[in-house]
Amino acid sequence: MSRNYKCAPLPFMGQKRYFLRDFTEVLERVEGQIDTVVDLFGGSGLLSHTAKHVLPGCRVVYNDFDHYDRRLAAVEDTNAILTAIKERLTGLEPNKRLTEAQRAEVLAIVEEAQNRLGWVDILTIGRSVLFSGKWVTSLDELRKHTMYNRVRPGGYECAGYLDGLEVVHMDYRELFERERGNSRALFVLDPPYLTTECGMYENYWKLT
Repeated sequence: MSRNYKCAPLPFMGQKRYFLRDFTEVLERVEGQIDTVVDLFGGSGLLSHTAKHVLPGCRVVYNDFDHYDRRLAAVEDTNAILTAIKERLTGLEPNKRLTEAQRAEVLAIVEEAQNRLGWVDILTIGRSVLFSGKWVTSLDELRKHTMYNRVRPGGYECAGYLDGLEVVHMDYRELFERERGNSRALFVLDPPYLTTECGMYENYWKLT
């Protein structure tokens, strides 16, 4: 069996790791009564991953509306970018604020990678150079912020995280309609909360 992740392998706002114990208990109670788990608001996929680990014989549908799978697929490129940033910041204390020159060097590394690759995981990169609680999804947003040396010592690992999952990218209503006819399906409904920083959802929820 592949590794059982207790938290999402890449940063994600509201990744539900504190919900795992209760969710696992529910899955264990319904074992044998269901054949499908449908995670309508999949987020980072942590609940879907857990469902497949606890109930390996079940079909698990992970609704990856945020395209987290794209970030997972780019993890080697992300690690290479963060390694380059870490090397450029050698000698700087952890959590120390970057000078304007250092900040410009970091932005140059990210911009070069984006131009070369066509797309980079700005969200994960941002978590390594921004103060805790700050989230960005584009290079333009990253340029607006003060930066700090928060690059982690090792790289990110995500091998096997999506193994066995049926990954879809659908409006939750369409997915529910597709699966609602299965009386042996368990639907997981854990949408973003009203207090969630809704900027991460690109106005999909229109909570502002």
